[in-house]
Amino acid sequence: MEFSLNVGEFEKHEVDFYLDQWRGNLNIDVDGRRAVDDFRMFSLKMTKV
Repeated sequence: MEFSLNVGEFEKHEVDFYLDQWRGNLNIDVDGRRAVDDFRMFSLKMTKV
């Protein structure tokens, strides 16, 4: 699953989200810079606490 969205009205940012549920890779980039780089093996939950 991969999508991008723009957030903010006065201070705008672009957020890119990439999740490979088969391999377990999760990447979130904000304005082209990596904010989250995570690996989840055998995770059935869609949330992380």
